[in-house]
Amino acid sequence: MNSQDNLESSHRDIESKSKFYAEKKYWLLLIILFLIIVVILIPVLILVVFPKTIQNKINKSTITITSLSISPPITESSFRLLTKSKITNAGSLDASIKFPDPVNIIWNGTVLGNVRFPETKIDHGEAEIESNEEFLITNGEKFKEFTKAQLNDKEFTWTLDGKATVKALSITKSGLDFKKDILLAGGNGLRNVNITSYIVNATSPTTLDQSIKADLYNPSSITFYLGSFGIDIYYNTTYIGPAESRNLTINPGQNTILFSGPLASNFSMFTPDGKLGEIGMKYVMKQEIVTTSKGAYVKPDGVNEVGWLSDAVKTVSFVTSVKNASILPLDAYLKKMSSAAPNV
Repeated sequence: MNSQDNLESSHRDIESKSKFYAEKKYWLLLIILFLIIVVILIPVLILVVFPKTIQNKINKSTITITSLSISPPITESSFRLLTKSKITNAGSLDASIKFPDPVNIIWNGTVLGNVRFPETKIDHGEAEIESNEEFLITNGEKFKEFTKAQLNDKEFTWTLDGKATVKALSITKSGLDFKKDILLAGGNGLRNVNITSYIVNATSPTTLDQSIKADLYNPSSITFYLGSFGIDIYYNTTYIGPAESRNLTINPGQNTILFSGPLASNFSMFTPDGKLGEIGMKYVMKQEIVTTSKGAYVKPDGVNEVGWLSDAVKTVSFVTSVKNASILPLDAYLKKMSSAAPNV
């Protein structure tokens, strides 16, 4: 009986060990299979799924420039570009995005130049970007054409085109495409100009200097630093003279600008026979005088013209109404000019 019991116990031990080894083999195979899947899946996730997911997030995101400033130093080949912009709809993953190389700025299918963008942290799909970088002009002729359109058109589109490196979930992927169209409001010809004060100073019997105060509305979100901005003023076809505003910055919205300069040497309030002419009479009677002011030049440093800016402002002209113009001192000027005029 004891022998039979021992035999049965031995069989049970053998079966138990067989089950143990069978289960151990099963778990070992399962672990090996899991490791194989992980070894295959992780590279697929890192090399295929992650880049596609991040690229898709970049493609669906939007970037809006809230302010843009063309600032000194301004030369024929570069200027300082100050921007504030916002990225939205970039997905739910927190990430950082770098731009290892300058980003190209494209207008009407042509690269105008390039500018560096700072590293940006994206939090819950959004990011605020502030940048102060040099804009390098790579196509001078096309940039002249663009600047004219920027001042005169209601709106224009910039395309940002570059490569990005994104880090998310401790995974970094470089060489991602970053291409975004940005619609910006243009200057619309800077047409909304109103002269609020026009004073002519009679500095001598034959010399007149003009001082002008004007309100100008800039509909664009772009700030222009012009430095010395020169204009030529006409009454009908009569050239009144040049005027200049110095250290001028045109901001978005309403601007008050001061101009000054001499009246043209061949300009006179009198007709050749010594009578007060049409424009002189309007000055004396403080009647409305409609003038046209045409852009002449831009000298950002106050001395040297910058071609792409000067060419742009030459396409801009302001037709303005001068009311209550004053000549100081009027009585003395009229008396001296009348006595100096030839009698016919």
